[in-house]
Amino acid sequence: MGTPITWMGIIALPLSIYWGVESLRKPGTLFHTFLAALLKLLILLAILWVPISFLIVGNLSFEGPGQTM
Repeated sequence: MGTPITWMGIIALPLSIYWGVESLRKPGTLFHTFLAALLKLLILLAILWVPISFLIVGNLSFEGPGQTM
């Protein structure tokens, strides 16, 4: 249960910043354009975090082979 909750939190933080700051949604300066692009990249990486981790480890508990909790 911890993986989906953590995943939603990792996605929610940059998404709330992006949605909360209008100058990032409609950038007018080069700096705001850079920040908007950076936040979009962070959102994409957050969305892909669980699938990439699953492909690397092979399970959703993120334990490698031979590891026990």
